[in-house]
Amino acid sequence: MSDETSWLSRFRDYEAAIEELECVSRALNAALKDRGPPEKYQKLIDAEALARAHVVRMRARLMDFCRDLLPRASDRNAGVP
Repeated sequence: MSDETSWLSRFRDYEAAIEELECVSRALNAALKDRGPPEKYQKLIDAEALARAHVVRMRARLMDFCRDLLPRASDRNAGVP
């Protein structure tokens, strides 16, 4: 798998995680507005927490991949007087 393919795959995973978080957050907001049963709140709160953690993991995965591809500042400045 090429670096570009790997990057696109990780980016799509990150975007999908964000979309899932937004969907769960909208559902939680709707439940809170409708004053639904507390059990529904808890399930949505738990789902939102999991979705948020997934976004963080996918973003870290993407950033780690990008960091590995890009030259470090110390490498770019090596040999510069």
